Amino acid sequence: MVDLGLYNFIKNAKAQGKSKEEIFETLSKGGSNQELISEAYTAVETNKEPEVSKRTDAYGMPVTAIRKFFTADRPTLITAICGYYFITWLLLILQQVILYVMYSGMGGVSFAQYLTLNVVTIMMLAAFIGVVGIWFMKRVGLYLYTISQIGSIVYIGAQYMESGISFFDPQLLWGVSFAYLVPIVLIVVGFRYFKRMV
Repeated sequence: MVDLGLYNFIKNAKAQGKSKEEIFETLSKGGSNQELISEAYTAVETNKEPEVSKRTDAYGMPVTAIRKFFTADRPTLITAICGYYFITWLLLILQQVILYVMYSGMGGVSFAQYLTLNVVTIMMLAAFIGVVGIWFMKRVGLYLYTISQIGSIVYIGAQYMESGISFFDPQLLWGVSFAYLVPIVLIVVGFRYFKRMV
């Protein structure tokens, strides 16, 4: 298989008017194998594009799951907000584990029962999956995250109404608005770059 890095180097060097001898000399001094250089040079001469492995990117670098996670093509604002969420949720997961330990110690509640009763945890899980989707610029992630946030607002409103507090209470509205400021920004920014998502 033609070395993509050599191919691109030779192609650029020829475009700059460098001779075959100069190109071979430069690459040889850099430690490149003569056979690979010749193969890449022939590919450039015959205008034969090298096949790019699905495991490499346009620069011939290996695409690993970790590298893809950090280098996906996304706006900086989405990267920042999603990064904030990943850190926040790590702390929230630890909090939920602590709460589960406390509840199980008090009443012998099983983990399955705890998750079933804890609607907020389910909403958080859906939102987390949605944010991961947004991180990878997936429309389904934006949809899921938006639905989870609307669902959590409805759930919180219903809980307050059951307690006799109006959903339109100024203090409640202010609290909800402040708590959902970041989610609203993420949703707005997400739909702003909706066309870039797949």
